[in-house]
Amino acid sequence: MNLRETLEMLNKVVNDNRDLIKNEESTKQFLILPFLRGLGYDTYSPQEVTPEFTVDFHKKNEKVDYAISINGEPKIFLEAKSIQSRISKNAPQLSRYFSTFPSVRLGVLTNGIEYHFFTDLTNANIMDSKPFFIFNITNFKEEDFNHLVNFSKNLYDYESVKTLAESLMYSESFKSVIKEIFENPNDDFIRFVIKERFKFKVTQQFINTARPLMQKCIQEALTEMISEKFDVPVQSQSKQEVAADIDLKQENKKVYYSDEELRSLGTFEEFEGVKVVLPRPEAYKKLLKIPAEEYSVVKGNPLSDFFVSSVLIQALQDI
Repeated sequence: MNLRETLEMLNKVVNDNRDLIKNEESTKQFLILPFLRGLGYDTYSPQEVTPEFTVDFHKKNEKVDYAISINGEPKIFLEAKSIQSRISKNAPQLSRYFSTFPSVRLGVLTNGIEYHFFTDLTNANIMDSKPFFIFNITNFKEEDFNHLVNFSKNLYDYESVKTLAESLMYSESFKSVIKEIFENPNDDFIRFVIKERFKFKVTQQFINTARPLMQKCIQEALTEMISEKFDVPVQSQSKQEVAADIDLKQENKKVYYSDEELRSLGTFEEFEGVKVVLPRPEAYKKLLKIPAEEYSVVKGNPLSDFFVSSVLIQALQDI
């Protein structure tokens, strides 16, 4: 039975007999040992899969549930929990076992359904606090299956596992940072984007003012990229709404404003010849001739289409 067939069989066991698998021993018997056999390990050979392996010869009670040996040397420690147990994302007991054998570079914590894989990316022979890969036998993608194959007996190689661990762990970290920036761009990111296109000095007040516009631009840029990549039309307003919006903009929008009108918007500072307006809410409402509930500098975004096209562009063209 190959690995894919084993996973199909284990899914059936879980669906049909979950209520009967009540403790750690039955979890080992009906789920964990068949899983290891699916990966190619001989669970009938104590030289290859050793149960209750003593990890500290000075403390006889320090035993890991399974030590998996390759070429006669322990390479993987597996700690088992009951199917009823919820697997936490740290494993202090397994971590303690891990550090006792330099040849062991992979630790697995499982309840028979979820398999959490740990290694020692941060410090050699000290197990990382978080798993680099989690495999769920009842809910996995093809990509997860392809990662799991790397832990099979015929393919297991620590350098390959380390490369996989680095890729998965760094990818998750990078994605989390990118998501945080996209959802709430920080000051450094906003400063970087502004300096890529404009040469004026970027103040903290300008960064705070630009933040809502930056969030809007990020969302629009992502939508456009997805649309271009997959040839998906960008969702938009109905034709009537667009037409009404255009009419409203044409009625209210002016490309250039007098010096007096610009000064009425608030105070402004010059950075290398570029005028940056520090907005005065009442002046915006008066100049744009729209009610406060539709537009508010205090509640909304002073760097609107109006501000960018009418104020900043005018200042740039005056240089």
